[in-house]
Amino acid sequence: MSVMRIMSRVTLQTLATVLVVAQMVACSQAESPTIVKLKISEQGEYSLDELPVPREALAAALGAKKQPPRTLLVQVLASPQAKSESVLYATKVARDSGAALAFVGNEKF
Repeated sequence: MSVMRIMSRVTLQTLATVLVVAQMVACSQAESPTIVKLKISEQGEYSLDELPVPREALAAALGAKKQPPRTLLVQVLASPQAKSESVLYATKVARDSGAALAFVGNEKF
């Protein structure tokens, strides 16, 4: 095998490696999500990032938090005494807005 052929193979392998690494770096630097905290009180009242939001305005408030191309991630923090209907409503509204959901427990460590 000639030296030129070996060098070409090494050059192509190096180029392929550089391209793969560049793609991995680009993927790892993707936009981080927009994270909002949706709290549901014992009385079924909602707040987004500590600001009270009426039930009928929840969809609009979540929509206003979206910042494309970033994903909207809603952290749901429900009081243990909150009615399941209030939690189900909030999660449906969040999903309908295109948000990803994360549930935060009330555990104490």
